[in-house]
Amino acid sequence: MTYANLLAEIALYLNRTDLSDRIVHWADLAKRDVERGQFILDGKSVSVNWSCMKKRQTTSSDEAYITMPSLIKEIRWVKILYETKYYDLVQQDPQAALTIYPHVSGTGIPEAMPKIYSFLDEQSEILVRPTPDQSYTYDIGFYAYSAEMTVTDTNWWLTNAWELLLYGALIKAEPYIFNDPRMATWKALYEEGLMKLAKAEKSATDAGKSMVVQAYLPAQLRHGARSFDIEVLE
Repeated sequence: MTYANLLAEIALYLNRTDLSDRIVHWADLAKRDVERGQFILDGKSVSVNWSCMKKRQTTSSDEAYITMPSLIKEIRWVKILYETKYYDLVQQDPQAALTIYPHVSGTGIPEAMPKIYSFLDEQSEILVRPTPDQSYTYDIGFYAYSAEMTVTDTNWWLTNAWELLLYGALIKAEPYIFNDPRMATWKALYEEGLMKLAKAEKSATDAGKSMVVQAYLPAQLRHGARSFDIEVLE
């Protein structure tokens, strides 16, 4: 299924030539709604981060503000490389981070090596504190929205859950097709598809769970540890 195929399928269901210029907009809105992951299913509020949106990157920086790629939804982890091993930075809200470390740090480890981070979603930046005394390499895991699609594109949604985009787009057309008796069916099929996908996501997540040991970088370094033998699992 390509994006062009999806748009053609939506047009076929609507069978309204006067709505052709709106179909792309509805399809994009439907995709973004699914990726936001905020739903009411069976009368309950559900929040989902889909596995297909998981991304990671490594970047090196000596700055206190690290620029992230666009379309970031949520940070999963930030790790810092120290002597060949990565260690977790601890997440704090920006105000707390700047309160704990309000000034530029001095030299030396661990005092000037970043220990905490905050995600500044309005700028798609990560604030690290203390202010780095040198360039460090970071491993960053995050959830990201997919880019806007062009007619020849295909992606995870179009390959594995295209019906959600179809029914989601048809629902977006409701203000333009008043009292269409099919709308109740489309909404039911959309919710059913979301429920199935959410359950599959939960099953896959539960199957991959194991004991998590949180590494706390300052404590490791304060005790003079040069390595950490227990792997940090996500």
